[in-house]
Amino acid sequence: MQRPPPPVAQATRCFFKLKPESKFRNPSEPQAQALEAIRGTSDSGIVILPCGAGKTAVFLQAALEAGNRVLFLNFEKQGVMQVADAIREHTNVSPTQLCAYSSECKTQPNTLLCYMVTTYSMFSTTSNRSGDTARVRQFVTTTPWDLVVLDECHHAAAETYMPLIKILVQNSRRVLGFTGTLCRGVAMAGADEQLRNETNAKEFAFIGRVLYSRTPAELEAAGLIAKVRRTEVSVRMTPHFEAAHERVSGSLKQYLQALNPDKLNAVWMLVNLHRSMQHVGMIFCNHLLPAKALQGFLGERWGLLSGGNAYGTEGTHTAQ
Repeated sequence: MQRPPPPVAQATRCFFKLKPESKFRNPSEPQAQALEAIRGTSDSGIVILPCGAGKTAVFLQAALEAGNRVLFLNFEKQGVMQVADAIREHTNVSPTQLCAYSSECKTQPNTLLCYMVTTYSMFSTTSNRSGDTARVRQFVTTTPWDLVVLDECHHAAAETYMPLIKILVQNSRRVLGFTGTLCRGVAMAGADEQLRNETNAKEFAFIGRVLYSRTPAELEAAGLIAKVRRTEVSVRMTPHFEAAHERVSGSLKQYLQALNPDKLNAVWMLVNLHRSMQHVGMIFCNHLLPAKALQGFLGERWGLLSGGNAYGTEGTHTAQ
Protein backbone atom coordinates (compact mmCIF):
# COMPACT_ATOMS: atom_id res chain seq x y z
CA MET A 1 0.00 0.00 0.00
CA GLN A 2 1.43 3.35 -1.02
CA ARG A 3 1.99 5.81 1.82
CA PRO A 4 0.43 9.26 1.53
CA PRO A 5 2.88 12.14 1.06
CA PRO A 6 3.93 14.00 4.23
CA PRO A 7 1.78 17.02 5.09
CA VAL A 8 2.99 20.31 3.69
CA ALA A 9 4.01 22.81 6.39
CA GLN A 10 1.47 25.59 6.56
CA ALA A 11 2.92 28.96 5.69
CA THR A 12 2.89 31.64 8.33
CA ARG A 13 -0.03 33.99 7.97
CA CYS A 14 1.47 37.45 7.62
CA PHE A 15 -0.62 40.22 9.14
CA PHE A 16 1.66 43.07 8.10
CA LYS A 17 1.59 44.59 4.61
CA LEU A 18 2.92 47.55 2.68
CA LYS A 19 0.63 50.56 2.61
CA PRO A 20 -1.10 51.06 -0.75
CA GLU A 21 0.71 54.36 -1.32
CA SER A 22 4.19 53.05 -0.42
CA LYS A 23 6.86 53.62 -3.06
CA PHE A 24 8.34 50.28 -2.02
CA ARG A 25 5.57 48.63 -4.05
CA ASN A 26 7.52 49.54 -7.18
CA PRO A 27 10.98 48.02 -6.71
CA SER A 28 13.87 48.95 -8.97
CA GLU A 29 15.60 46.32 -11.09
CA PRO A 30 18.29 45.39 -8.50
CA GLN A 31 15.69 45.43 -5.70
CA ALA A 32 13.40 43.09 -7.63
CA GLN A 33 16.33 40.79 -8.44
CA ALA A 34 17.42 40.70 -4.79
CA LEU A 35 13.86 39.87 -3.68
CA GLU A 36 13.67 37.12 -6.29
CA ALA A 37 16.90 35.63 -4.95
CA ILE A 38 15.56 35.78 -1.39
CA ARG A 39 12.28 34.14 -2.41
CA GLY A 40 14.10 31.46 -4.37
CA THR A 41 15.42 29.75 -1.24
CA SER A 42 14.58 29.34 2.43
CA ASP A 43 18.27 29.50 3.37
CA SER A 44 19.77 32.22 5.49
CA GLY A 45 22.21 34.38 3.60
CA ILE A 46 23.59 37.75 2.61
CA VAL A 47 22.51 40.39 0.09
CA ILE A 48 25.16 42.83 -1.16
CA LEU A 49 23.76 46.04 -2.61
CA PRO A 50 25.64 49.36 -2.91
CA CYS A 51 24.60 52.46 -1.00
CA GLY A 52 21.70 54.14 -2.76
CA ALA A 53 20.35 50.90 -4.25
CA GLY A 54 17.56 50.61 -1.67
CA LYS A 55 18.51 47.88 0.80
CA THR A 56 15.83 49.11 3.22
CA ALA A 57 13.09 48.52 0.65
CA VAL A 58 14.37 44.99 0.04
CA PHE A 59 14.71 43.87 3.64
CA LEU A 60 11.41 45.46 4.65
CA GLN A 61 9.57 43.58 1.89
CA ALA A 62 11.40 40.38 2.89
CA ALA A 63 10.31 40.96 6.48
CA LEU A 64 6.67 41.42 5.53
CA GLU A 65 6.73 38.14 3.60
CA ALA A 66 8.54 36.26 6.38
CA GLY A 67 6.06 36.60 9.23
CA ASN A 68 4.91 38.62 12.20
CA ARG A 69 7.96 38.46 14.45
CA VAL A 70 10.98 40.11 12.88
CA LEU A 71 14.12 41.46 14.54
CA PHE A 72 16.14 44.21 12.83
CA LEU A 73 19.70 44.75 14.07
CA ASN A 74 21.53 47.99 13.18
CA PHE A 75 25.04 49.19 13.87
CA GLU A 76 24.11 52.58 15.33
CA LYS A 77 21.17 54.37 16.93
CA GLN A 78 20.70 56.42 13.76
CA GLY A 79 19.97 53.18 11.91
CA VAL A 80 17.38 52.19 14.53
CA MET A 81 15.53 55.47 13.99
CA GLN A 82 15.73 55.23 10.20
CA VAL A 83 14.42 51.65 10.04
CA ALA A 84 11.67 52.37 12.59
CA ASP A 85 10.62 55.44 10.58
CA ALA A 86 10.54 53.35 7.38
CA ILE A 87 8.31 50.77 9.07
CA ARG A 88 5.93 53.49 10.25
CA GLU A 89 5.84 55.21 6.87
CA HIS A 90 5.50 52.20 4.58
CA THR A 91 3.68 49.46 6.52
CA ASN A 92 0.55 48.88 8.57
CA VAL A 93 2.56 47.86 11.64
CA SER A 94 0.90 49.68 14.54
CA PRO A 95 2.76 51.53 17.33
CA THR A 96 1.94 48.72 19.78
CA GLN A 97 3.55 46.17 17.46
CA LEU A 98 6.71 48.18 16.72
CA CYS A 99 9.50 48.13 19.30
CA ALA A 100 12.42 50.54 18.83
CA TYR A 101 14.97 49.72 21.52
CA SER A 102 18.14 51.74 22.07
CA SER A 103 19.87 53.61 24.89
CA GLU A 104 17.61 56.60 24.20
CA CYS A 105 14.33 54.78 23.49
CA LYS A 106 13.15 51.62 25.25
CA THR A 107 9.75 50.53 23.94
CA GLN A 108 8.61 47.21 25.39
CA PRO A 109 8.33 44.46 22.75
CA ASN A 110 5.02 42.84 21.88
CA THR A 111 5.44 39.10 22.47
CA LEU A 112 2.90 38.05 19.80
CA LEU A 113 3.16 40.47 16.88
CA CYS A 114 6.50 42.24 17.00
CA TYR A 115 8.74 44.15 14.65
CA MET A 116 11.70 44.98 16.89
CA VAL A 117 14.49 47.37 15.84
CA THR A 118 17.66 47.64 17.91
CA THR A 119 21.47 47.74 17.70
CA TYR A 120 24.02 44.94 17.74
CA SER A 121 25.63 46.34 20.87
CA MET A 122 22.43 46.67 22.92
CA PHE A 123 22.20 42.93 23.62
CA SER A 124 25.65 41.64 22.65
CA THR A 125 26.78 41.34 26.29
CA THR A 126 25.10 40.56 29.60
CA SER A 127 27.27 42.83 31.75
CA ASN A 128 26.20 46.27 33.03
CA ARG A 129 22.58 45.79 31.97
CA SER A 130 19.58 46.99 33.96
CA GLY A 131 17.00 44.45 35.07
CA ASP A 132 14.59 45.62 32.38
CA THR A 133 17.17 45.42 29.59
CA ALA A 134 18.25 41.99 30.82
CA ARG A 135 14.66 40.77 30.56
CA VAL A 136 14.34 42.17 27.04
CA ARG A 137 17.63 40.49 26.09
CA GLN A 138 16.16 37.20 27.28
CA PHE A 139 13.19 37.83 24.99
CA VAL A 140 15.48 38.67 22.05
CA THR A 141 17.66 35.57 22.44
CA THR A 142 14.86 33.05 23.08
CA THR A 143 12.15 34.22 20.67
CA PRO A 144 11.77 32.01 17.56
CA TRP A 145 11.94 34.93 15.14
CA ASP A 146 10.41 34.47 11.70
CA LEU A 147 13.28 36.56 10.37
CA VAL A 148 16.33 38.37 11.69
CA VAL A 149 17.57 41.23 9.50
CA LEU A 150 21.22 42.19 9.95
CA ASP A 151 21.65 45.67 8.52
CA GLU A 152 25.26 46.59 7.71
CA CYS A 153 26.04 42.95 8.39
CA HIS A 154 29.77 43.45 7.76
CA HIS A 155 29.81 44.39 11.48
CA ALA A 156 28.25 41.07 12.52
CA ALA A 157 31.61 39.27 12.43
CA ALA A 158 33.00 41.49 15.19
CA GLU A 159 34.17 39.50 18.19
CA THR A 160 31.69 41.22 20.51
CA TYR A 161 28.68 40.72 18.21
CA MET A 162 29.23 37.24 16.80
CA PRO A 163 28.06 35.26 19.89
CA LEU A 164 24.70 37.05 19.80
CA ILE A 165 24.34 36.53 16.05
CA LYS A 166 25.08 32.82 16.39
CA ILE A 167 22.34 32.49 19.02
CA LEU A 168 19.89 34.23 16.68
CA VAL A 169 20.93 32.04 13.75
CA GLN A 170 20.22 28.96 15.85
CA ASN A 171 16.86 30.11 17.25
CA SER A 172 15.34 31.85 14.21
CA ARG A 173 13.68 30.50 11.09
CA ARG A 174 15.90 32.64 8.90
CA VAL A 175 18.63 35.29 9.07
CA LEU A 176 19.31 37.74 6.23
CA GLY A 177 22.30 40.07 6.21
CA PHE A 178 22.45 43.24 4.11
CA THR A 179 25.54 45.30 3.33
CA GLY A 180 27.11 47.51 0.71
CA THR A 181 30.49 45.75 0.90
CA LEU A 182 31.11 42.48 2.69
CA CYS A 183 34.40 43.62 4.18
CA ARG A 184 35.31 44.63 7.73
CA GLY A 185 38.97 45.56 7.41
CA VAL A 186 41.08 47.64 5.06
CA ALA A 187 43.55 44.92 4.10
CA MET A 188 41.95 44.58 0.67
CA ALA A 189 41.05 48.23 0.22
CA GLY A 190 42.78 48.39 -3.14
CA ALA A 191 41.32 45.15 -4.46
CA ASP A 192 38.49 44.78 -6.95
CA GLU A 193 35.03 45.08 -5.35
CA GLN A 194 33.92 41.66 -6.53
CA LEU A 195 37.15 40.05 -5.32
CA ARG A 196 36.76 41.64 -1.88
CA ASN A 197 33.20 40.34 -1.60
CA GLU A 198 34.17 36.81 -2.60
CA THR A 199 37.16 36.73 -0.26
CA ASN A 200 35.30 38.08 2.72
CA ALA A 201 32.25 35.84 2.17
CA LYS A 202 34.16 33.06 3.93
CA GLU A 203 34.41 35.17 7.09
CA PHE A 204 30.63 35.50 7.16
CA ALA A 205 29.74 31.87 6.46
CA PHE A 206 28.18 31.64 9.93
CA ILE A 207 25.33 33.79 8.57
CA GLY A 208 25.02 32.00 5.24
CA ARG A 209 26.06 32.19 1.63
CA VAL A 210 25.79 35.28 -0.55
CA LEU A 211 22.32 35.11 -2.12
CA TYR A 212 22.64 38.18 -4.32
CA SER A 213 25.39 40.66 -5.10
CA ARG A 214 25.74 43.75 -7.27
CA THR A 215 28.70 46.10 -7.34
CA PRO A 216 28.55 49.90 -7.52
CA ALA A 217 30.27 49.79 -10.92
CA GLU A 218 27.53 47.53 -12.32
CA LEU A 219 24.71 49.76 -11.09
CA GLU A 220 26.52 52.92 -12.20
CA ALA A 221 26.96 51.48 -15.70
CA ALA A 222 23.25 50.61 -15.82
CA GLY A 223 22.29 54.10 -14.67
CA LEU A 224 20.58 52.75 -11.54
CA ILE A 225 22.64 54.74 -9.04
CA ALA A 226 24.51 58.00 -9.37
CA LYS A 227 28.10 57.81 -10.52
CA VAL A 228 30.62 58.47 -7.79
CA ARG A 229 33.37 60.90 -8.71
CA ARG A 230 36.25 61.13 -6.28
CA THR A 231 38.84 63.87 -6.34
CA GLU A 232 41.70 64.36 -3.89
CA VAL A 233 42.70 67.93 -3.10
CA SER A 234 46.13 68.25 -1.47
CA VAL A 235 47.02 71.31 0.60
CA ARG A 236 50.15 72.25 2.52
CA MET A 237 50.14 73.15 6.19
CA THR A 238 50.64 76.78 7.11
CA PRO A 239 54.05 77.43 8.74
CA HIS A 240 52.62 77.80 12.27
CA PHE A 241 50.57 74.59 12.00
CA GLU A 242 53.49 72.71 10.45
CA ALA A 243 55.77 73.72 13.33
CA ALA A 244 53.15 72.68 15.89
CA HIS A 245 52.53 69.40 14.05
CA GLU A 246 56.20 68.42 14.39
CA ARG A 247 56.17 68.96 18.17
CA VAL A 248 53.06 66.97 19.18
CA SER A 249 51.93 63.34 18.94
CA GLY A 250 48.79 61.24 19.00
CA SER A 251 45.39 62.84 18.58
CA LEU A 252 46.86 66.35 18.61
CA LYS A 253 48.43 65.63 15.23
CA GLN A 254 45.01 64.69 13.86
CA TYR A 255 43.44 67.90 15.20
CA LEU A 256 46.14 70.04 13.59
CA GLN A 257 45.75 68.20 10.29
CA ALA A 258 41.97 68.66 10.37
CA LEU A 259 42.10 72.34 11.39
CA ASN A 260 44.91 73.46 9.09
CA PRO A 261 43.74 76.92 7.85
CA ASP A 262 44.65 76.19 4.24
CA LYS A 263 42.56 73.02 4.41
CA LEU A 264 39.59 74.97 5.84
CA ASN A 265 39.95 77.52 3.05
CA ALA A 266 39.95 74.70 0.47
CA VAL A 267 36.76 73.29 1.98
CA TRP A 268 35.21 76.77 1.91
CA MET A 269 36.02 77.13 -1.79
CA LEU A 270 34.62 73.68 -2.63
CA VAL A 271 31.43 74.40 -0.70
CA ASN A 272 30.89 77.68 -2.50
CA LEU A 273 31.66 76.08 -5.86
CA HIS A 274 28.89 73.54 -5.33
CA ARG A 275 26.57 76.10 -3.76
CA SER A 276 26.82 78.13 -6.99
CA MET A 277 25.49 75.03 -8.78
CA GLN A 278 22.63 74.74 -6.25
CA HIS A 279 24.00 71.49 -4.83
CA VAL A 280 23.50 70.26 -1.28
CA GLY A 281 26.31 68.52 0.55
CA MET A 282 27.66 66.71 3.58
CA ILE A 283 31.10 66.92 5.17
CA PHE A 284 32.48 63.97 7.11
CA CYS A 285 34.96 64.61 9.93
CA ASN A 286 36.93 62.23 12.10
CA HIS A 287 36.00 64.05 15.30
CA LEU A 288 33.42 66.43 16.72
CA LEU A 289 36.03 69.18 17.29
CA PRO A 290 36.83 69.83 13.58
CA ALA A 291 33.14 69.36 12.76
CA LYS A 292 32.19 72.18 15.15
CA ALA A 293 34.99 74.35 13.81
CA LEU A 294 33.79 73.80 10.24
CA GLN A 295 30.21 74.55 11.20
CA GLY A 296 31.24 77.89 12.68
CA PHE A 297 33.44 78.60 9.67
CA LEU A 298 30.82 77.75 7.03
CA GLY A 299 27.77 79.34 8.64
CA GLU A 300 24.47 78.63 10.35
CA ARG A 301 22.94 76.73 7.44
CA TRP A 302 25.17 73.77 8.22
CA GLY A 303 23.67 71.33 10.74
CA LEU A 304 25.83 69.22 13.00
CA LEU A 305 25.23 65.49 13.43
CA SER A 306 27.04 63.41 16.00
CA GLY A 307 26.54 60.18 17.85
CA GLY A 308 26.53 61.91 21.23
CA ASN A 309 29.43 62.44 23.62
CA ALA A 310 32.63 62.39 21.59
CA TYR A 311 35.90 62.05 23.53
CA GLY A 312 34.76 64.12 26.47
CA THR A 313 33.05 66.95 24.59
CA GLU A 314 29.59 68.03 25.65
CA GLY A 315 26.74 65.76 24.57
CA THR A 316 24.34 68.29 23.11
CA HIS A 317 24.73 66.90 19.60
CA THR A 318 22.71 63.71 19.77
CA ALA A 319 22.20 61.04 17.13
CA GLN A 320 18.70 62.35 16.52
